[in-house]
Amino acid sequence: MLRASSRTRVQLPARARGRPSAHGSLLDIAGTQAKACGTKVFINLSRGNVCVTVREVEVRYYEEDGRAPFEEWFRSVDRSAQARITAAIARLEEGNISNLKSIGGGLHELRMNFGPGYRAYLGRDGPLLIIILTGGTKQRQSRDIAKARVIWDRYKRFAQ
Repeated sequence: MLRASSRTRVQLPARARGRPSAHGSLLDIAGTQAKACGTKVFINLSRGNVCVTVREVEVRYYEEDGRAPFEEWFRSVDRSAQARITAAIARLEEGNISNLKSIGGGLHELRMNFGPGYRAYLGRDGPLLIIILTGGTKQRQSRDIAKARVIWDRYKRFAQ
C-alpha cells in the first residue's frame, strides 16, 4: 500500500514568483488568464508574453504491511539532516529533478551533497509519479541500491 504525499505544487521562476502586475500577481493571472499548451503556460501581460514551464510531480512513499523503509531510515538521521532531506524532496515535488541520477531498471538516486552524502532511492512510475523507496549514504551506496531494487520489484509486481 502506498501513502500519498499531501503536496503537489506548480513552480514559477523565482524572478516571476509573486511579482505584482497591473492585473494582480502572476499566480492570479496564471489561474484566470493563462492559456495552457502542453506543459507550458503562456501568460499574456501588457508588456509581452511570459512562458513558464509547469511540471506537477506527485511524490509518494512506498509502504508495505505498515512498514515504510524510507521513513525508518529518515528517522535515523539527525534533525538538521531531516530538514535538508525534506527540502530536497519538496524540490522534487516542484518538478526539480536536477539531482536525480538514473541507476538503471527504472530506479533513480536523489543525491544530496551534504553530511555523509545522503541519498534517497526512488522509482518513476510514469512521468508525473515518483515513489520514494528508501534512503542511505554514499558509504553504503551498493547495499542501499540493492535494497531499493528489491523494493522496486515488489512495487512493480503490486502495481500491475
